[in-house]
Amino acid sequence: MLEYFSKYNLNFKKIIDGYSPISISSLNLDQKYHQKFLNSKIYYNNGYYVTDNEIIDADLLRSSNNYDDDSRYEYSVNKIFVNDFLSDNIRDNRLLFIGVELSIILKDKLILTFPNEKFKIVVSYDMINEDGFEDCMITFYKYRTSDGNILLEDLNLYNNSAVAVIET
Repeated sequence: MLEYFSKYNLNFKKIIDGYSPISISSLNLDQKYHQKFLNSKIYYNNGYYVTDNEIIDADLLRSSNNYDDDSRYEYSVNKIFVNDFLSDNIRDNRLLFIGVELSIILKDKLILTFPNEKFKIVVSYDMINEDGFEDCMITFYKYRTSDGNILLEDLNLYNNSAVAVIET
């Protein structure tokens, strides 16, 4: 599974080493939301790459660009929260496993839609305590060398999160 990721921290590696593919049908998913994600499209809109308004927070899309650069803006508005896909309140490693599977789907969508562009997809799984994690978030942005790194160079500095990056 780690071969999909160009970069990850030790928390991510520790959890993902126990990964086994999740049968989406075995979870109590919000099927309507999951289907919207599968059918969603990614657009180039006013200089930014964004997903359908139904998948990301539409209010953020309408907000003014208060970010230093385009990549940071995209990183902020393209957030997908894994808990939004669940009918049940899951608070364990399955959140990350679902996030990984959704990230791979997102990578394929980006490559298919924009084959000549480079994107970074970030999976972040936030710890609430030493026994578990709170939420899993996926986001993406177009990689622009002029914008520099969005994440810290050493992902292990995110010591309360499991973080990984997929590149197209």
